[in-house]
Amino acid sequence: MIAAARRATGQGRKEVAKLLEQANKIKGGKALNINIANALRGLISGLAVNDFGGDPAEDWLTVKHELRATNQDELTRVAAQLDFLVAFRRGHRISAALSDEWLREGAYTNARTALDLALAQEQILDGVEPPMGLQVMNFHKAKGKQFDGVILVREARRTGPAVESSFVWRGDNAPYPKSRRVLRVGITRAKVHTLILDPLWPQCPLLKGHKL
Repeated sequence: MIAAARRATGQGRKEVAKLLEQANKIKGGKALNINIANALRGLISGLAVNDFGGDPAEDWLTVKHELRATNQDELTRVAAQLDFLVAFRRGHRISAALSDEWLREGAYTNARTALDLALAQEQILDGVEPPMGLQVMNFHKAKGKQFDGVILVREARRTGPAVESSFVWRGDNAPYPKSRRVLRVGITRAKVHTLILDPLWPQCPLLKGHKL
């Protein structure tokens, strides 16, 4: 699954081949003593004794935090991509599908199938003419679209003990090139006017020096 996700990005051809080779060896019954295999064993063992509560949002966060806690590059990359999957309407569809699984099974037995169906539905509906009026989406979803006016909402995001600006992407260090590019996407979606809702705390290094 990790190899397939890597292949979908169109990058890391050598990494994809290596992941597939490792997966095939494990599938063939060979116990590999490598970082990703050991990290996955520890992750699965830990989640196996974890009592999920049946709230897809909370359980999703639990899995995401456990992925990050492995400190293994491929798994932390997967955790980072989970943020994109649960944005707004897509997150609602995934949550609804997982809730149905829990109600029917008392567990997320067919979680992968539920996720695939939710994403397929999103792809189909993405080509439909967007509705009139107020639309809510993240920066990536807004890419390529234009609106008369745009309101950007900056929030506090807790990453472990630290509280950061939501405009700064995880792992992006000063001078925050990725975060600046993404913020530019959001600002330039407006044809006429952009309004940024900027709370006093926490301060945002991208907006430092600007009077909004």
